[in-house]
Amino acid sequence: MAEPILQIEGVRIHAAEGRDATHVLDWGMLRGDKVRIHSESGGSVSELLRLAAGVDHPHEGRVILGGVPIAPYDLEHPFLKRGALAWIPPAGGLVVNQDLLSNVALPLRFVRGMRQKAAEDAARAALEDAGLGPLAHQRPHALEVRERWLATLVRSWVMEAELWLVDRPAAELDRRTRKSARRILDQIAAQAETTLVVVGEGPWIPEPMESLNLENGLLVPEVLP
Repeated sequence: MAEPILQIEGVRIHAAEGRDATHVLDWGMLRGDKVRIHSESGGSVSELLRLAAGVDHPHEGRVILGGVPIAPYDLEHPFLKRGALAWIPPAGGLVVNQDLLSNVALPLRFVRGMRQKAAEDAARAALEDAGLGPLAHQRPHALEVRERWLATLVRSWVMEAELWLVDRPAAELDRRTRKSARRILDQIAAQAETTLVVVGEGPWIPEPMESLNLENGLLVPEVLP
């Protein structure tokens, strides 16, 4: 039987225009679930992912990750400490004072315990595969937002994350970044034990996936026309 990897209990997600939602959210993901979330209010869905990742902390209720409650920026949380979480915010989540190669290689060194050369070789190969090789020695501020978003996706891919929380990119993906993102996400979606939550719509999102809407703080099945 699949085990819960993410549990959200009694948490209130803001509705449109930032007002408090009428309902509190009780929701969970089993290991291996694949879900796409749609919402007219992008901020509400981003808030949900930030809470699920432990970046923000709910005013009421709690978030449980891998069976252990999580607090904001709790880097000692066992799920985070072993590099099992992939949180991909709209503008990416890169370290600003490190180039792209270092951003991808550092978690391999300090979380996975790889030697520097092996980590950099793996990072370089992954960046090349995603079409970001020529940008390997650029820092995030020199990149387009879609490139930062894709690079964050690559960093989690080489870490072999167990739970993916992928927010919609803040800028429209061009053909190159869209193709690379879809290839990575297709591979993630094909892994039976990997859990995937994707926000948004478009050809970069794998199919088929369970589709949900975030409405007034509740996740409900999407009704197709």
